[in-house]
Amino acid sequence: MYVKYQSNCSGGTYHMTDKNWKDLEATGWKVNWYDGVNRDKRGKDDYLRNELALTATREGLMLYAAIDEWEDITGLNRIDTECTCCGQNHDFVEYDDNSKEVCSFWEMP
Repeated sequence: MYVKYQSNCSGGTYHMTDKNWKDLEATGWKVNWYDGVNRDKRGKDDYLRNELALTATREGLMLYAAIDEWEDITGLNRIDTECTCCGQNHDFVEYDDNSKEVCSFWEMP
């Protein structure tokens, strides 16, 4: 089982800092880094050019345990919302060992 975290550009801003991503990686999260060092060569999606990553996964934890750990590491709040039209800032989904979606934070009661 694993939990996948995805950052969302809400209100025109990504809310994870480079330090947040590096701290996640240092504590066991697998960060899906963009290739290369030069972030200006990301293609036509200019709004992504300043981001090191948008997703990370944490193996071995269930959804809420992973979210609690993520909050402790980043100092961010799972339910922060910048903009109601752009969606949530942070998304978490739990998958089973076969990579089948089990549940999502926003679908939980």
